[in-house]
Amino acid sequence: MALRVELTQWVEGVTAFDNKDHDRALDLFMAIADTAKIHFNIAMTYINMGATDDAIAALGRSVACDPFLAVAYFMRGVCYYNVNALNESLADFNDALTYLRGNTHIDYAQLGLAFKLYACEVSFNRGLCLAAMGQMNDAFKDFEDAARSRPPAAESTEDFRNIDEAMKLGDRAPEYLGPYAVSPDSVYRPPSGRVKNSDKKDYMGKAKVVASVEATDNYAGFSGRELKMKTLPRSNSTNDIPTFPTDKLLRSNTSTGVLGRSATVATPGMPRVVGGGIAPPTLRPLRNRSSSLGQQQPFERAATVGRAPAMSINPIDELMSELGKNDDDRSNYGSEKYGSEKYTPSLNGGYGGSDGGDYRRSEYNRSSSPVGSVSTVADKIKLKAHYKTTRILLLPPIIQLQDLIDRLQDKFNLANDQTFSLRYRDEDGQMVTIIDQEDLEVAWAVQGVEWGEGGRVEVWCEVQ
Repeated sequence: MALRVELTQWVEGVTAFDNKDHDRALDLFMAIADTAKIHFNIAMTYINMGATDDAIAALGRSVACDPFLAVAYFMRGVCYYNVNALNESLADFNDALTYLRGNTHIDYAQLGLAFKLYACEVSFNRGLCLAAMGQMNDAFKDFEDAARSRPPAAESTEDFRNIDEAMKLGDRAPEYLGPYAVSPDSVYRPPSGRVKNSDKKDYMGKAKVVASVEATDNYAGFSGRELKMKTLPRSNSTNDIPTFPTDKLLRSNTSTGVLGRSATVATPGMPRVVGGGIAPPTLRPLRNRSSSLGQQQPFERAATVGRAPAMSINPIDELMSELGKNDDDRSNYGSEKYGSEKYTPSLNGGYGGSDGGDYRRSEYNRSSSPVGSVSTVADKIKLKAHYKTTRILLLPPIIQLQDLIDRLQDKFNLANDQTFSLRYRDEDGQMVTIIDQEDLEVAWAVQGVEWGEGGRVEVWCEVQ
């Protein structure tokens, strides 16, 4: 039987015993009767019901479970004495004195029974039994032993006056005096601590709502907002790039508008506004633009470059083609020709300018929007590696740990036979060693880079 069920029935049985519901107490005690204590409780219940023979049988089962339980021998001797089985009673009192082991008393309170068994009480009961058997010499010896071994009045609240009375009465003591016994309302009770601990406990507790530092965080952990953003679908479109209001860019009735340029480059055929801006009324069709570029102002960097709406690349190519046709009229802009380099337009549709009219591919890449230019670099991992110096590596979005170690060894000119290890800084600021491929992917994720996509990662190298 489970411990919790046994304790529950034990408590219920004791409660029924206290309420004088002896039948229910017996049913509950018998269901868990596998220890000396429970059998003793059954015997005490029978004694309260007046069933002495059943009580003797229950006490016999109790001493069978615990042969050293002196109080069980003591109570069975009392029951035998009450049914005039004097020889059996004398034997049980002898066993009780034996298992007292020379002690003046045994306190059973620690075992759950509110009773103290005194050696003087056992000696008195045995003397009373001997007196009933007509062995007065032995009976007087037991009465004298009981008088010597009884505790002082200051140390006990028990009434031991019957010991003195028995010595006065002699052979008539069995007629007027009865044996000492356990109080009829005393039974073994379960330890309160075990009963309390048997109750179900919720060790997990209840979840607590923790306020996030950032309002958009949906986790109480280390990077809730970043994890949330990773769950959103990615898009390669440029719809999130701010654009000019469409009502400020008017189209020509004859053709689609071309991509407007900032004041950095003076566009032929377009009126200039004081302050470096472009007049917004219309964008003239490409075929109506003037073929004379010699009267245009030299290139100059504007203080503010406005962003035009994202448009297709075809009008830009057309514009570049037209500029190439008028190459002879651009001597004022520098010796480098427009047709000598192919433009790489940024996603935001604007043109980045440079001083002196030096328009090169790198200049356009540097002037691109925060979203990034159309380039394969955006799809790579930018790894910052620290050893004795700090180096930068561009890695593919998916890389094996051993390949990464090989590349770092080549980068730092390290021998292959040296023990090489990588570490990264986790969200708590602790340095964590990368042991296998799973650790590498975790290092990427902790630093906000999804495995298989581009981003920035930082690692520390150690060589032993």
